[in-house]
Amino acid sequence: MNYAFKGREEGEKNVKNTKTNSKKQTVQGFKYDKIVSFYETDYTVALLNGKAGLIDLDGNPLTEFIYDDLTDYFIGAQDYDFDDEKLDSWFIEKDYCLMRLNSKWGLLNNKGEIIIDFQCKRKISVYESDEFSLRLVHADKMDVLFNKDWNKVGNEKEYDAIIPYQLNTVLVYEKDNLYGLMDPAGKIIIKAKYDEISYEIKDQMFVVKDKNEIKIINIKGKAMLDSTFIYRYSSDLSTCIVAEDKNNKWGVIDIKNKKIVIEFIYDNIKLCPSKNLCINFVTMLDGKQALFNEDGVRVA
Repeated sequence: MNYAFKGREEGEKNVKNTKTNSKKQTVQGFKYDKIVSFYETDYTVALLNGKAGLIDLDGNPLTEFIYDDLTDYFIGAQDYDFDDEKLDSWFIEKDYCLMRLNSKWGLLNNKGEIIIDFQCKRKISVYESDEFSLRLVHADKMDVLFNKDWNKVGNEKEYDAIIPYQLNTVLVYEKDNLYGLMDPAGKIIIKAKYDEISYEIKDQMFVVKDKNEIKIINIKGKAMLDSTFIYRYSSDLSTCIVAEDKNNKWGVIDIKNKKIVIEFIYDNIKLCPSKNLCINFVTMLDGKQALFNEDGVRVA
């Protein structure tokens, strides 16, 4: 399975080879107790009178110094040494920063503007999607989609959660414990009515679970596999799927063109991806094996 959103719970990133300056620094008339090293960013976190805030490369404050002392974040943490020379800038990314205010978590952009208000009891997770140019922010029990400029995408009232794995061209969302599809612009494509949406086949066809029955649907929600067949395997490289009929015989169907490409006479069939991004099929019958391409032509 491919992953659309590259993420991890903020607070677990440990940036190596970055050290803080433990001496007080005077910049633009401000005396900072500590400045966290700039790590490929145009801003960083500083401490002033025991409170944290953001500053730019010239030392100008981007926020008020009202946020919780950095060392407070690590109370109870294990395997960390937070002395003056080893305070890692784990909460800083290129254009956003995770902070706490009165023990509640929030999210600031690199200009010091509040993206997620400081109301979260748990750490915020940020997942990045390069394919969709989106960010998924998980804050307590709330999921919010943003584009790369931190503008909201879609309406969070239409879903309970966004599932952070990739179906190549769309997103899976959850509403009332059921699943549907959403495009990268946040528009609902298929309403949440499936128990599971697990895989995308080539040309925007999807493997779903509906009341304990595995189905294949297209982007409009239309069923693409005859109910007399049982879905077994597929690949996002092909519109051909491996299925089993009511006689427990296996074959291959091109569901886009609705035709059988390998007859349902085999005991088992396995997918065999090739180097040229095509799919081959290994068939098994009475202990013997053969190799077919996705056009149904035997090649070995």
